[in-house]
Amino acid sequence: MLNPRTVTLFGYGSLLIMTGLFFLVLFKQVPQSWYWSMFLIAATLFFVRLTLRLILARQQRIAHAKGPKGKESAGTPPVSQ
Repeated sequence: MLNPRTVTLFGYGSLLIMTGLFFLVLFKQVPQSWYWSMFLIAATLFFVRLTLRLILARQQRIAHAKGPKGKESAGTPPVSQ
């Protein structure tokens, strides 16, 4: 299971790396032959970040749908005897 804090740290870290790559290209600190490689790295980081967010949201939705003891509680009325 993914931890929300881990996903958040990865998200901020990937944004920091992508910003760094952007400024390297903006100020022409790398050769033009590296531009596509850097773009692919940034795009990969973005899609991994997006995928982790979607997986985390799915895990939280599943955990919320289950009750405190792991039983399905969505839409089931309490049983009275």
